[in-house]
Amino acid sequence: MNYKVIKEEEVYRDYLKIRKAEIEQQTARQEAPITFTRQALTHGDAIGILIYEKDSDSFLLTKQFRYPTSINGDFWMTEIPAGMVDKGETPEETAKRETMEELGYNIKELTHIGTYYSSPGSSTERVYMYFSEVTSADKIAKGGGLDIEHEDIELIKIPVSEAKNFITKINDFKTMIGFQWFFLNKS
Repeated sequence: MNYKVIKEEEVYRDYLKIRKAEIEQQTARQEAPITFTRQALTHGDAIGILIYEKDSDSFLLTKQFRYPTSINGDFWMTEIPAGMVDKGETPEETAKRETMEELGYNIKELTHIGTYYSSPGSSTERVYMYFSEVTSADKIAKGGGLDIEHEDIELIKIPVSEAKNFITKINDFKTMIGFQWFFLNKS
């Protein structure tokens, strides 16, 4: 199917950016082209990393307040470490930086699980997903997030023996993908 962007403009710019476009697209039924307007939230790419601590046989997760989910009544989210890829930084560098900032662990090796769109109908964000194994000796810093970003992040350890039950309580797509990947590929 062919398409063309007739007009495109940025209509909002802050931490998040919104682009608006008028698009003409050939239909799947090969009828006359249709024209429509769409908006896209454009704020860059992100990472998520499922971390397995070998000596405790546990997954390392974060628990923190999330304003967007609080609007729906989910104030505190338990999820895998995650964050935005900074300009000039690779997703792998971001995964290591975010793990150190949020949990205080030094990551040595990463396995790329896949790259996924978080909400393809409204956002350009791609999430680069990783898996890493650590030991308790890899915890070399406090973690808890950055004071400058007003983060208050708690480290949560979920034993592998409890993880399958925990999956039923997960309401974050990147965390669900991480656990599904682990149980399909590592257990």
